[in-house]
Amino acid sequence: MTKDQVKAVLQRVPTWPEDRQQQLAQVALEIEAELGSDNYAATPEELAAIDEGLAGVAASNEDVKRQLSPGMRVRRSSCAGLRQASHSG
Repeated sequence: MTKDQVKAVLQRVPTWPEDRQQQLAQVALEIEAELGSDNYAATPEELAAIDEGLAGVAASNEDVKRQLSPGMRVRRSSCAGLRQASHSG
């Protein structure tokens, strides 16, 4: 998407339903926060999901791959590290 396309979409945002404007604002703020910091602050819901995941059995690489969006990849080293961390605590 070009800068002109982005500007055109943003100019139309005020015509969108209020809930969709709020959704866009939330996503934009999350992206902006990620760009401005090396640290990510998880939401309470994300922290709860992490705790739930760590309390259970680690997902296999195949389980993770089935949940990812098309085009995303899993590096074996990242899954192994998560699996090791979840069983060491």
